[in-house]
Amino acid sequence: LIRESQIQYHGTALNQPDWSSWSHSLAVSARSVKRGLLFHLILNGYWEPLTFEIPQNENGNRIAWRRWLDTSEESPDDVQTWARAPIVTAKTYTAQPRSVVALVAALE
Repeated sequence: LIRESQIQYHGTALNQPDWSSWSHSLAVSARSVKRGLLFHLILNGYWEPLTFEIPQNENGNRIAWRRWLDTSEESPDDVQTWARAPIVTAKTYTAQPRSVVALVAALE
């Protein structure tokens, strides 16, 4: 999946990754053309919540993100099946301290 994906790196702002040695956050977008999927992975290693921008458009079409994983949520809400994953309509996502978030969307 990784080999066939187009990958973009971000920080809390899209296309602005913080590669400094003191950075505590990273976001990664991956587009799998063969599988028709988009992924947006958010990593917050900071001790406070951080708000991350989420990609909104793919080739001019609005992306319909679903929250597949959020390690800050209580079980069983931390991981969802793709079909039952809650829809994310906001332009940002607040990742709680020391958490991982995975958003997924199907390419139209």
